[in-house]
Amino acid sequence: PLTFFGVPGVLSLLYGLYLGVTVIYTFNMSRMLPMGTALLTAIFILAGIFSFFTGIILYSVGNQIARLMGE
Repeated sequence: PLTFFGVPGVLSLLYGLYLGVTVIYTFNMSRMLPMGTALLTAIFILAGIFSFFTGIILYSVGNQIARLMGE
């Protein structure tokens, strides 16, 4: 679960951060906020965070179950 949810989560988070930098750059240059790109930034960042932490939680739960079944 960690690689299945973690890797796409980190990639989504990084892409969201890249989009965030472009939104800030565009706002600084033109004083206009690109709403579509800003919304995509928020979506990618939130999806990345949720996916990454879902992978961590599922990995931890799987290890706990495996440990309990082994005892």
